[in-house]
Amino acid sequence: MKEESSTVSNLVFDFLSESASAKSKDDVLLLLGKISQYFGFSYFAISGIPSPPERIDPYFVLGNWSAGWFDRYRENNYVHADPIVQLSKTCDHAFVWSEALRDQKLDRQSRRVMNDDLPLNFHPAAVRASAALNTPNGAV
Repeated sequence: MKEESSTVSNLVFDFLSESASAKSKDDVLLLLGKISQYFGFSYFAISGIPSPPERIDPYFVLGNWSAGWFDRYRENNYVHADPIVQLSKTCDHAFVWSEALRDQKLDRQSRRVMNDDLPLNFHPAAVRASAALNTPNGAV
């Protein structure tokens, strides 16, 4: 356990050190991809959460979702029906999507969001996690 803790500490230290010298969003994206894969995540996104009826576009910082999925997500304005986004608004800790939604009754729109990513290689059994990032004044 101590060896694993040391490995994680080194990985995070390396990420922070390399991030400080990143020259572009692409550099940061590459670093985030590397560290997220260590923890078993293939896809990630960093975004603010818009209020209805705003769209996600100006809030989206970066991510490695496939272009096809992000285009569909934006075109359908899924952000306001996405059960993970809704849960992120009220949850102050990280969670694994499949576990958090296991006993949830989803409405038709939320089910559509969760099922619409299947053709784009987001496997339903894949581990997906989310964590809300709050600003100092408490905004997400």
